[in-house]
Amino acid sequence: MPSYVCHTCDIRHGETIATPNSSQEKTLVSPNKSEIFNRICEALEVTKAAEVADKLGITEGSVSQWKKTGKIALKTYVRISELSNTSVHWLLTGEGEKFVKNTSARKNKFLAPDISPEDTASGLLTNTITKLPTANFALIPVPLIATISASAQQIVFRKEPMQVRVPGILARKDSVLLQIEGDELSEEGLRDGDLVLARPVDSSPENKIVIAIIPDKRVLVRHYHKAGRLVHFSPLEGQIPTIRISETEVEIKWIVSSITRPFE
Repeated sequence: MPSYVCHTCDIRHGETIATPNSSQEKTLVSPNKSEIFNRICEALEVTKAAEVADKLGITEGSVSQWKKTGKIALKTYVRISELSNTSVHWLLTGEGEKFVKNTSARKNKFLAPDISPEDTASGLLTNTITKLPTANFALIPVPLIATISASAQQIVFRKEPMQVRVPGILARKDSVLLQIEGDELSEEGLRDGDLVLARPVDSSPENKIVIAIIPDKRVLVRHYHKAGRLVHFSPLEGQIPTIRISETEVEIKWIVSSITRPFE
């Protein structure tokens, strides 16, 4: 079993990563630098240090330093795990299950129940799952194409989009769904499991909620307002400061049609 040293607590790590309370950043030092870097590349589906840096929103120099010293912050392993759905243990050792178990089951519990379109096609029928009267419009399939990692603030596209039926009154033929993963954006009004229904940018995004990429590669789901040459991104709720960026540095990916939240 390979071993790893935590530089903030001098604890040697094997199968279990110790995370004692500490205000310092925990760093793991690997004796197998090239093997770990290869697994990180495999997890992120890239081959070069520059591509790893781009995926994680860090400098290429930081990645090159990993390769030289083998020192990688524990939070970086956690971030890679979140982005790729791979096990931190596998990233460190190459042993055990590569992918985190039960993640899909956790995500899927937030999705709309698989109700036959006939249940809502016409009139006030009874929903076979909730036993409540249904609305008088049909459900249409919309692809769930990605998650938005709240911790990394990055879009993680699914290899195989799954179809989720949503009310036709909300969606269009070119609509897509993205799901929020994590509660790090809860102060902005986005919570774990939220389903964001979005459409292509085929009209002005002014005063609408958009999904945008800003220069540091972060993804924003915020209100859009243009003032002169600056774009103002204000949060959906709360007192989080507005972000102001030159319009030439912003990429608007989608306009948000609705956000659906599970209540359990």
